[in-house]
Formats: sequence, structure tokens, C-alpha cells
Amino acid sequence: MSEKNKKTKNKVYKTENGIRIVKNPENVEEEVLNAIFLSDAKKPEEIEEKEWNKLAEELNKEIKQKEKEK
Repeated sequence: MSEKNKKTKNKVYKTENGIRIVKNPENVEEEVLNAIFLSDAKKPEEIEEKEWNKLAEELNKEIKQKEKEK
């Protein structure tokens, strides 16, 4: 199986404090996962990779806009 076709095991979560990526979450104890998100007020929601890419694009646009304003 090629690297390209291999499904990533990372999970992407959108939280109040931004985006968190957890690598191989099935290998992580639930308490550890909870500690990772302890600083976030709400329970994180898992988001799809497509949505993650869209959020990254929006963030890049914001950064470029702020740089133009300087």
C-alpha cells in the first residue's frame, strides 16, 4: 500500500482555543486525551480532514490580510 493511500490515524479536533491534532488517538489513554484538552472549556469536536483544510486556508487568508495592513 502506498503512503498516499494509507489512511492517517491522526484525529483533528476543533476546540475553543483553536485546532488540536492528536496522533494515533486509539493508542492514547482517555485520561491523557482529557488532559490534552483540559485548557479548553468545551469538549472538543472531531472534524473531518476536508474541514481542517478549509480552516487552514481561512487562517492563511487572515494572516496575509493582517500582513497587508501593516
